[in-house]
Amino acid sequence: MEALKSFFRRPRPNLFPLENATGFSFPSGHAWMDTVFFGLLGVLLIDKLPDHYRLRVLVGTGTFLFLVGLSRLYLGVHYPTDVLAGYAGGLSILTLFIAWWRQTGTRLSPGTRHKPTSDLHLTLKK
Repeated sequence: MEALKSFFRRPRPNLFPLENATGFSFPSGHAWMDTVFFGLLGVLLIDKLPDHYRLRVLVGTGTFLFLVGLSRLYLGVHYPTDVLAGYAGGLSILTLFIAWWRQTGTRLSPGTRHKPTSDLHLTLKK
């Protein structure tokens, strides 16, 4: 993350920030890391919980991540493009994890209900 920030060297916004942040602005580390962490948590929950909770997990995770990005803008420590780039970076890592999980068929935790690799997807079931 710091390597990307050092490469782009984008200064932080200075229009009435509510929080004094140091370092460079682009991409948002909070948006990036929270997308990876809470996205993985959502994948684990979708794997562990019954299928009728899938929509709730997706909406809850998406809403929380949206609020994280909104808080970065509200505090005045990031531009909107910083947050969007953080989401994109986090989604790329999350996608790599899901692809690895599909490829290997690895169980994520003991006692989880294991889905065959061909059935693992994050689309909504009716």
